[in-house]
Amino acid sequence: DFLLDYPELVSFEVRSEFFRKASKSEINMFRRPTLHVDRKNILETSFNEFQKLSTSEIKHGFNIEFEGEKLTDEEVTKKDWFNCLSKEIFDPQNGLFTVTKPHKCLIPNSLSNHLSYFNFVGQFIAIALIDGATLNNAHFASSIIRVILDREPDIEDLQEVDDELYKSLKRILENDVESKGMTFQVD
Repeated sequence: DFLLDYPELVSFEVRSEFFRKASKSEINMFRRPTLHVDRKNILETSFNEFQKLSTSEIKHGFNIEFEGEKLTDEEVTKKDWFNCLSKEIFDPQNGLFTVTKPHKCLIPNSLSNHLSYFNFVGQFIAIALIDGATLNNAHFASSIIRVILDREPDIEDLQEVDDELYKSLKRILENDVESKGMTFQVD
């Protein structure tokens, strides 16, 4: 609880290592299911394979096997899977995420019709954090990072997402808008 209440007192590296060790200590290394993934269609096949797993199986770990490839080293194969899948997940061409301008940060694509994929992406990110895997191209906006860390986003986070909206809201907050006859109402 102390680390959650005062994260600024301990370096990110120490907090990350603590998180990984605490998470891994709960993971049972026995009878791990194997996900059979097509490298050429890694996003869809990984998503479909995940749908077959229970939350407990996801939490306790699994192995990856690329279709048509001989498994030589489970850890190397899993790292390769993290690498390849993260490139696909965070590629704006796939429609799950979009890149903000000018900050070039990732935010979920509001036009995406792949809502079921976002649960999968959340699980994938959690597993990557536990395993200490690197997520390629995962440059999230600070508001997304705050949500992942169970922190409340604030108005300053909006600047990375929509600079014009941010500036407009800041002007409203910093100036007397009532004297100009402006009122705001939520229905």
